[in-house]
Amino acid sequence: MEQVNEFVYLGSLITEDEKCTAEVKRRIGLASGMNGRFGKIWKSHNISNKTKVRLYELFVIPVLMYGAECWCLQKEDEGKISAAEMGWLRRIIRVARRDRMRNEVIREVLHQEETLVNKIKKK
Repeated sequence: MEQVNEFVYLGSLITEDEKCTAEVKRRIGLASGMNGRFGKIWKSHNISNKTKVRLYELFVIPVLMYGAECWCLQKEDEGKISAAEMGWLRRIIRVARRDRMRNEVIREVLHQEETLVNKIKKK
């Protein structure tokens, strides 16, 4: 048998050091890929923000949250998840970081009261 440092089992990354940091990075990457597939929809002016948020909740969030109930999050992981989440939400309403709109305002506009980190902690 070959010994490896990490492998994917049932959709989750298992590492030799048993930390979830690599799995969090992998999940953020997979969710970002899914978010990128909706690029034309996010740019569309004909689709309401409510519909865009619903698509985001149905297709992007589950990709990130798969297996999250087993994660032991560190502050670094929480920061990466929060940054990714806000990037995705900003893309939905077409607001760049240089526009200097606060995260709280973006959450209010999209009616996203609960953060992904809080959802993961509840699981």
